[in-house]
Amino acid sequence: MSPFDSFVKPLIGAAPATQGGGVAVATRIRYRLDVLGRPCPFPVVEAAVALGQLEPGDQLAVTFDCSDALVSLPAWAAAEGHRVVEIQADAGAWTIVLERA
Repeated sequence: MSPFDSFVKPLIGAAPATQGGGVAVATRIRYRLDVLGRPCPFPVVEAAVALGQLEPGDQLAVTFDCSDALVSLPAWAAAEGHRVVEIQADAGAWTIVLERA
């Protein structure tokens, strides 16, 4: 167990693969990670732990208010081969959606 395991918020997502005519159809699942109020580097650390639990192609929407993470989170994701899907700003908080490689 990593010392960072206790920092990971529960992941919330849509239902997994659906059945279509007897054949399982894969669907991307989008999970949320809320790290509002956490100082840097915790948004990156918690996102790394959470993404490690997801399947390739799944997405993680990370919501944070640490302005440094606006640069460090996409940089970390790119260095690890993950894709930044979307960046949203909302009154002093941001949400970055990452897709696991």
